[in-house]
Amino acid sequence: MLIRHEERCDHSSNPCLGPDEGITIIGGQRAKETGIHLKAYFDFDDTDVFTSPMTRTVQTSDFMLGNASLLSDREAICGNDIVDKLLEHKNSGRNLIVMTHNTCMKDLIRSSGYRHSWSPEYGSLLFAKTTSKNKIQIVGTLNADDFPKYPSSI
Repeated sequence: MLIRHEERCDHSSNPCLGPDEGITIIGGQRAKETGIHLKAYFDFDDTDVFTSPMTRTVQTSDFMLGNASLLSDREAICGNDIVDKLLEHKNSGRNLIVMTHNTCMKDLIRSSGYRHSWSPEYGSLLFAKTTSKNKIQIVGTLNADDFPKYPSSI
């Protein structure tokens, strides 16, 4: 699964959580809510979580999923060879989550031949699976606002 970071502070008039290269307070709240929803639906015991080292992805990951392993640079899992890069980080029998950027998600969409029109929003999720031929197949997308709403007690 690839997840796009939450709302960028330097592209918003909303108050920031910290430095300009980070996310907004609203983005932090949305990331926390998305994390609650994800943990209600998925078991993360057998999951490796990686994040781009950019402040906005690290903050989003911390609020949404907790600590993640830092990738070497922003482009570590991006580009025309994104499938190969993802497969290098994918361990057999374990799920892989990467907190990343819009451009990287679009790289995977293009590289995988995904035939549906979709543009990742802040906090969007891109679900994929590894095929028997060691390829990556996109199986669905979800925007943060698409999660069912729960009572505020959750």
